[in-house]
Amino acid sequence: MNKLLLFLVLLVLATNGAFTQTFDFKVYNSSIGLPQNYIYAVKQDRNGFIWIATAEGVSRYDGMSFRNFTDKDSLADNFTRSIYINPNDDRILLGHNNGSLSVYDGKQFKKIVIDEA
Repeated sequence: MNKLLLFLVLLVLATNGAFTQTFDFKVYNSSIGLPQNYIYAVKQDRNGFIWIATAEGVSRYDGMSFRNFTDKDSLADNFTRSIYINPNDDRILLGHNNGSLSVYDGKQFKKIVIDEA
């Protein structure tokens, strides 16, 4: 009797979806604002913005929309490979595919020029 009762309880739970999981994924790609679909790095700053490095610039995501930055916004190069976020202030350092660097001070981007003396 106990085995039959246990079997019925498990059967009812299984048919009600108690053992199933569902996942809700949202795809972020160029159709909703990224400059391209391939991403090289992702970091979150202390203000909650998500920074995304792509071969066509860097994007800042605020949870609703993307703002894209390119060499027209003073990046040293569009092809951004790495992101470093300074934990002590708002500066963000971007490494580019050609070896150049850009820094964001919380307001604007600046190219970092290294003298090769």
